[in-house]
Amino acid sequence: RKFAWAFSIISLLCVGLAIYTFIAMRDITAMASDLRIANVPAVVDLAAMRYNSNSVRRAELALILCAAPECSAHYRQVRQESVDGFRAAAREYEPLITAPEERAIYQQFTSDFASYVEVTDRAIAALDAGRPDEARRMLLDPAEIRQHSDVMASANKNLELNVKEADEKTAAVMASSTHTNWISVVMTLVIVLISIVIGTQLNRDRKS
Repeated sequence: RKFAWAFSIISLLCVGLAIYTFIAMRDITAMASDLRIANVPAVVDLAAMRYNSNSVRRAELALILCAAPECSAHYRQVRQESVDGFRAAAREYEPLITAPEERAIYQQFTSDFASYVEVTDRAIAALDAGRPDEARRMLLDPAEIRQHSDVMASANKNLELNVKEADEKTAAVMASSTHTNWISVVMTLVIVLISIVIGTQLNRDRKS
């Protein structure tokens, strides 16, 4: 009977440790999966959006300095590819938004960019129509410079929010993993010690 009780205690402790480890690892896996599926792609998409919004501006400034048709054709293509790249990254990022604050910042970001591109589209049209002075005036207008600054500020704010969230989740995964490891080690040692005590006691009982 003592052997049965001892075996039952050890078995219950092992089962308890197994259940705890399974639940803890499941939670860690869920957090790590959320990082991989949502946070990391979101940071990548936002970085692409920020890069392309800046690339649009650089291409436009290069256009008003171009003297050769080849130069103008190149930077027109760069600008269009950057606009398309921004919109493609925005489509990829939008389904990943989960928080109201994040959505509000994203909407401000895309709204600022759309307003900026609307004005510069007219500047490019003026350039195509042979009115470079008008195009230059529009692109270098202080209001348009501020508009692009607002675009970049919104981009940075959106990116910083996602990086912060990813950092917090990474810290949570690491803390949970460390906690689980320590619990597993302590419980394993407890099971070993209890096994030694029970084995010693059973051996004494058998000899007596």
